[in-house]
Amino acid sequence: MKNLALSKIALLSDPRFKLIFMLGLFVTLILMSNYVLAADLLAGTDADIKDTMTGTGKHWLLWIDGGISLASFAYTKKPMVFFSVLGISLFITALVKLAGGSTV
Repeated sequence: MKNLALSKIALLSDPRFKLIFMLGLFVTLILMSNYVLAADLLAGTDADIKDTMTGTGKHWLLWIDGGISLASFAYTKKPMVFFSVLGISLFITALVKLAGGSTV
């Protein structure tokens, strides 16, 4: 009888058991959070991103990319680094187009 009581206490003080219990509790709380009344916090961000990328946001990205490529060219003296701005600007334009914005 005494041995059985010791094994129960040993199980509760085992750090592996505590870790498994805490992980199980954490996963249960995460899975239950889907059913709690909550609002979508990112509901309007899609339109905000489109407005930013079709407005001044795209121009700022292109100016920043041009500055970085110019500084990188000054540091490395390799023309391919400077002309990488074309590839990055095409990539930004493609992302804006995929997001549904205009590229003007």
